Amino acid sequence: MLIGVELFGLAGGAALNDASATSLEVASGGTVLFATRLVFGFSFDVNLATGVSKGSARVLVTTSLKSVERILCDAFVIENANDPPVVMRDLKVIRRTAQQGD
Repeated sequence: MLIGVELFGLAGGAALNDASATSLEVASGGTVLFATRLVFGFSFDVNLATGVSKGSARVLVTTSLKSVERILCDAFVIENANDPPVVMRDLKVIRRTAQQGD
């Protein structure tokens, strides 16, 4: 399946990036990491290079509806000043207006 991420600034509006340009093909059971900037000591598959510090994101997937229901997303904030990073925090993931997890 093809997976991409759209990022939106704090004020909303149009996406800050072109998700189709940074989408990746991911095999069943695969994992992909997207980042908004480089982080010392951490490796990502795609750097969206937006530098967004506040806003929202939307995950886009090209697959069947049945497969979409099996996609697991997680989000976290990691500081980028130290190698290795010393601060990391999970974010809440919302799906179809229903919050998933804590």
